[in-house]
Amino acid sequence: MNKTQKTGVGVGVGGVAALIIAAVLNVEGGYVNNPKDPGGETNHGITVAVARNHGYTGDMKELTRNMAEEIYYQDYIVKPGFTNLVSIQPAVAHKLVD
Repeated sequence: MNKTQKTGVGVGVGGVAALIIAAVLNVEGGYVNNPKDPGGETNHGITVAVARNHGYTGDMKELTRNMAEEIYYQDYIVKPGFTNLVSIQPAVAHKLVD
């Protein structure tokens, strides 16, 4: 199933995934560089290591929300195989993505 396929309620998987990711991003916030955080710099909840794995080479302060959304979609919905779950049980998918 891809982002444009429809769920049983007429909402595309991409739309449901976008709502899940938006909810996560609203909690994660923006740029943080806490020296006590072993993950290092983060922006929108994306660590510098994860950003680099996706080819991002810029300053973490400049990582856009759109870039973070795509990373969340690829790493936390597609890669673990949650696209079908998003359409069947969005609440469960939200818990797993978060």
